[in-house]
Amino acid sequence: MFFGCKGDLMIKILLLLSITITSFRCYSEELTVVTEILFPYQFIEDSGKLGGHSVDIIRSLFELTGDELDIQVLPWSRAYRKAQFSPNTLIFSISRTKLREDLFIWGNCLVKEDIYVWRLKQRKDIVIQTIDDMRPYRMPLIRSSSPEQYFKSLGFKNIYTLNSQNQNISMLFLDRVDIILGTIDDVTIRAKQLNLSSEKLERVMPVKELNIELYFAFSLGTSANIVAKYQQAYKKLVSQNHLVKNNQCSD
Repeated sequence: MFFGCKGDLMIKILLLLSITITSFRCYSEELTVVTEILFPYQFIEDSGKLGGHSVDIIRSLFELTGDELDIQVLPWSRAYRKAQFSPNTLIFSISRTKLREDLFIWGNCLVKEDIYVWRLKQRKDIVIQTIDDMRPYRMPLIRSSSPEQYFKSLGFKNIYTLNSQNQNISMLFLDRVDIILGTIDDVTIRAKQLNLSSEKLERVMPVKELNIELYFAFSLGTSANIVAKYQQAYKKLVSQNHLVKNNQCSD
């Protein structure tokens, strides 16, 4: 009887360990999704829900995988840091640059965007024809963004680090900065949202070095099974969904 009871106890312990390990594996395979507000790719709609081109693609991917989607909207620097150091984390929309290439496991492209330097039309004194010509001018950049990383790598000094894209346009109109960076849609729509006239703005120069494709990417500790599942889902989405076919991406 003694050995029988002991044997039953061992079996129960092993079963509990098996359940615990299985539960841990299931939990560890869950995918955390982080993003920022970046109009028009991800933004809060009038209904209060998160919408935008990139959001639509991410939702479609999760529908194909059957996973539950819970998007955490954070300031970019926090979302970026979380994706760097938290396993099984997906981040979007993130530009794929040389500086970031080895920091993430790259998924697929969501959209391509062209970046320009902008000034107020009245600031005819601002003359820019090359990247180097931008050095003397005050410029706001989002913390941990690819433009901030790029210009800091070039040794630019007149950089104002911000947490929100809306701040840069406001600062330009208040003459607290000289130039800003942005796409045509981003700058014109943000100006309208802030009740500022986009007619008072003009493009100075395209910044081809920053004309990049925005991706979804995974933290380095993400399960290979998760990465493969979403890459397959993306391929399927491309074959059946105009959202991806018309995003101007190369892949």
